[in-house]
Amino acid sequence: MITTIDERVEEFLDSANIIFITGEINDEMYRYVVSKLIYYAAESRNPIYLIINSIGGSVYSAYGIISVMKSIKNEIVGIANGIVSSAALVLLANCDYRYAFSGSSFMHHLPSTSVEGTDIDIEHMIEELNIIKNHEFFKNTEKLTPNSIDLTRNVDHAFTLEQAKESGLIQKVIKDFDDIVPEKYAEDIKASIVQEISTNILAVFEEYDDVEMFSEALDLVKYAIAEEKWAAAYGKI
Repeated sequence: MITTIDERVEEFLDSANIIFITGEINDEMYRYVVSKLIYYAAESRNPIYLIINSIGGSVYSAYGIISVMKSIKNEIVGIANGIVSSAALVLLANCDYRYAFSGSSFMHHLPSTSVEGTDIDIEHMIEELNIIKNHEFFKNTEKLTPNSIDLTRNVDHAFTLEQAKESGLIQKVIKDFDDIVPEKYAEDIKASIVQEISTNILAVFEEYDDVEMFSEALDLVKYAIAEEKWAAAYGKI
């Protein structure tokens, strides 16, 4: 069966539990992300990776996604890659692990809306905004924003990757995709690699009695085992 490049990419992303959150966060994005979260959670308990490059959008859609994130047993790894602002920042702040590529930037602001109507309509909207602002998910975001930001002022607060690291919003800046596996998983993987290499040394030695050939063969075994273990960490096998 012939498949297109897009289909092969999508198949890889599904096997690796990777979800891209790009553009506006809205009802359509909510349906896409939530369906992926539920599907991946049903398939395995491997971590799920959210790669986020979004200016934000509907806080209701973001809260809906976060609710599902917190209802499944998989740990969620949020990865900033580009701009992460507004509702997208709330998403990132509520992930179990929060990483960023070096080109990332961030923006925080209080919930806002535009409303027309009577004074009663405006009062209701103010009440609604206060409910959004006092929600646990939004409070989690405020706890991780830089101390230099005045959270009482309803303006856009842009901040840098360095500030995000200092505040705890970002736990690690990643240089390549090997870095996106959470440390506790990485340690287990490294330990299993060492264990499996040890059990294979004797078999390799019995096959290659020449020291140089043994060394080369052992390197190949190490590489193959390491590749397999790291692939398993991404959910690919």
